Amino acid sequence: MATSPFALDPEESRVFLSGPTNGKRKVSAALLSPPSSHRSSSSSSSNSSTSIRIRPFDPSTKAPFDLPEDTESVACLEFLGYTRKVAEDIFKRWTGRPDPERNPDDLIQYALSYLGRLFFQPLKDLPATQAMTGLEISDELQAALTDPHFSQIFRSQTLHYWLKDTMSIRYSTLNKLLEPGVFESGASSSTQEPPTFTVSSNIASEDNNLPSAHVTVQAAPLALPDHYILYKGKAWGDLYGGLLFIRDDGSVNLRSVQIREGGDFNHLNSAWYWTLEEATAEEYRKWGQLRCNWAETWIIQIQVPKTFVDSIRKQQLWYSPDWKEYVWYCRKGNSVGDPPAKFNKSWKAGQSQLVEGHICAREPTAIPRINKEELPEKITEGDVLNIDGRKATQWAFVDAEVVERLSNLVRGKIHIEMFPAGYLC
Repeated sequence: MATSPFALDPEESRVFLSGPTNGKRKVSAALLSPPSSHRSSSSSSSNSSTSIRIRPFDPSTKAPFDLPEDTESVACLEFLGYTRKVAEDIFKRWTGRPDPERNPDDLIQYALSYLGRLFFQPLKDLPATQAMTGLEISDELQAALTDPHFSQIFRSQTLHYWLKDTMSIRYSTLNKLLEPGVFESGASSSTQEPPTFTVSSNIASEDNNLPSAHVTVQAAPLALPDHYILYKGKAWGDLYGGLLFIRDDGSVNLRSVQIREGGDFNHLNSAWYWTLEEATAEEYRKWGQLRCNWAETWIIQIQVPKTFVDSIRKQQLWYSPDWKEYVWYCRKGNSVGDPPAKFNKSWKAGQSQLVEGHICAREPTAIPRINKEELPEKITEGDVLNIDGRKATQWAFVDAEVVERLSNLVRGKIHIEMFPAGYLC
């Protein structure tokens, strides 16, 4: 791999503050430092696929943290969000699995499968906090998931979804922080002083789905005439299936931000959700940051030609009886069959390619318990996600072929605001 344009300066790289204890080392927040936004990349603005701007970061404002030495360890499971007690149990079952060659599951797969206990008694019907306590989720992760400010976003998916999503992000982040060489060179042999280590790369390297040959570092470009600006807020490591957002050849891979079936407007197939509101994307970015305080977060901005949007088939579903009914069908999936014929234009092949509407903030596990005839009373205006006193909206591209065309159209019209770890404001 080529040398990253985002590597730490030598004077910034002395971040490891102690030797190992219980499989962890105390490290300075300098490990999380992104590069300065004034550093240039090897790409010019004329041939880049995306521009980025990296927000400033002061490591002195963040406390040191414990970093596991290995992704196959009890310490790793604690980093994901389990208490040490259950982390030791999961690790013991993983290392003791029969015939590892025939049972090659990674530790992360064991960690995520343990969350399946939420589907069974006695945890199944418990409130979220009690269920997490019963599952031996750490106090730190419980506090993040139940932060009152993000209660509506938290309610928009199941507890199992958010725990799995959060642990997956944390695992990706840990892998990034433990790149080869991160614990090499500079170790002190003195027993009087804690050893200090150097780091050769950081979380904002070109491994970050952004090959340097196709990236320009600059402020957000001006809005193009006759274009819509769409936004998405994400934590680094939250790309679908580990796919690259920008491929090595510079092509844009919007499949990396797809949402599987069961969203507000996609009951059978994947969809690609964006919003016209930067404030809405910012709330989702901050939600990702809160859940993984060691990860970089992004706001992705794409500029889409209005002629393209005008050329595709669209439907609108704003808060109304029809919105309630369609969201109910989509969230329930195949359990109640296909939506009524009046919604055919919103989902059937050859029909709508883009659905615009309000974002539902009702917990998916609550919706299946609502009978169809109860929808007028049981789903209310309070179940629409509210950001800054306004109903939040979304665009759902529901046609994969359209998304491929969109990927080609937005190349060179993408900007990513990159926020260092802990950047909630």
